[in-house]
Amino acid sequence: MKTFVTLLALFCAGLLHAQRFRPYLAFGPEISYSSSRVHTENELRDWINRNVGRAYDEPIYTLDVYGRMDYGFHRWFGLNTGLGFICRGGGRGYSNKAVRQHFYLSVPLQLQVKPFRNFWLEGGVEGMALLFHRDVNFNVTHYTLEGEEFTGPYHPRANRAFMLAWRAGFRVNLFRGLSLGANWYSGLTPMAVVEAEQEPGYESRLRNYGLSLGVRYMFGQRRP
Repeated sequence: MKTFVTLLALFCAGLLHAQRFRPYLAFGPEISYSSSRVHTENELRDWINRNVGRAYDEPIYTLDVYGRMDYGFHRWFGLNTGLGFICRGGGRGYSNKAVRQHFYLSVPLQLQVKPFRNFWLEGGVEGMALLFHRDVNFNVTHYTLEGEEFTGPYHPRANRAFMLAWRAGFRVNLFRGLSLGANWYSGLTPMAVVEAEQEPGYESRLRNYGLSLGVRYMFGQRRP
């Protein structure tokens, strides 16, 4: 009985402590160092898109920049969103590493769970609108059946204008406002869908995945 009363008292004390929390809005920048790869779900073996038959499983490394906003609506929970300029893609090892880079305007939305004062969990989705792409060290020229010439691993028309990915990770708060974080992300929708020129209806779907490590500083942030 005494144990039950003690646990009940601790629970009530925790609730009272949480009720004293004031919701807040915090804003700030984040810079992330990201490793990005591309997975090919199925192979194309026609001569037009012969480079798509293997995954872009060699990583490329980029810097992503975000403007972040936190809404702390509860002592142990919050929401994070923002706007970012990010790069995704993958590489393949030739004599010079061949890379296709996709540059996106990004809007993340993540739930924050704060089990400890200096350690937070984050998870959610990230919507990405394609701005442009760039190919590096692709010196192979391809032709479509219509005679159109292009370089790169596949025709740019296969790029999708919008991509959705899930993100999950954690943050370590060093002191008020400044934190370090790690996130794993993986595409829920493909970044490109390449159709076989010689076999209509057959396609290869390319999905992006990777890891990012970032530093963030939030003005106006409160910790539990």
